[in-house]
Amino acid sequence: MTTEINQTTADAATERNKLSLSRLRLLGVVSRPSDTQALLRAPDGRTLMVQAGSDTPFGHINAVGDDFIVINTGISTRRLALPA
Repeated sequence: MTTEINQTTADAATERNKLSLSRLRLLGVVSRPSDTQALLRAPDGRTLMVQAGSDTPFGHINAVGDDFIVINTGISTRRLALPA
């Protein structure tokens, strides 16, 4: 597990009006020996903690990587990544 924080992501997550709230956003990824989970922010402001195999109101989480998720919305498969 790492405690490193991507400074661009940290800055975007704490600055008002920096992240678009009109769409699903990936806020962070937590890796543990047993699993990897991702923190998402929904357009309505809710946050969700998900892992590969999770079903959400926004789609099925196919994969969670070090800095991205892959979500199948039923119409398309999208890759959401942390800001570079």
